[in-house]
Amino acid sequence: MRGFCVLDVETVNFKPHRDNVWAISGIKVVNRVVESVFDSLVKPPSPHWAREFYKASGLKPEDFEGAAPIQLVAEKAYDFFKGFDVYAYSASFDKRMLIAVNPVFGKLTYKDYLPIVKKKKPGLKNYKLGTVANHLRLPHRKNGYDSLNDCYVLLDLIKRLGL
Repeated sequence: MRGFCVLDVETVNFKPHRDNVWAISGIKVVNRVVESVFDSLVKPPSPHWAREFYKASGLKPEDFEGAAPIQLVAEKAYDFFKGFDVYAYSASFDKRMLIAVNPVFGKLTYKDYLPIVKKKKPGLKNYKLGTVANHLRLPHRKNGYDSLNDCYVLLDLIKRLGL
């Protein structure tokens, strides 16, 4: 088995636009072992977007110090994911956001894990990642947004429920 990746993208809002993305994270799994991790905040493109990033993320300006511009983060992220199936929770959202940053992300093979969870765990009050993690008693951060944490939660879901 070649392996797979899990992906999460954090954004200011739900509109697919390159300036909305403030974090991209992923975990690469080969032979059932975590091979590598990608985790990057994105440099705010302007003072306006900086305020939006801080508000959406709960992070502080100093957390974004040294962050790279979105195009550089996107190039590195694409190199990380290419050649692997990419699992995401509500994959169409992450895919739309990444394609808005760079159309090359349309070449990746995305697999949405949300329908698998709905099939294997019917009847939950909702299917937000945190709700499912609570239901299955998976460790996760309860407040705020953290794309790498969400990747680990998704990986734990895959381990628990299978592909």
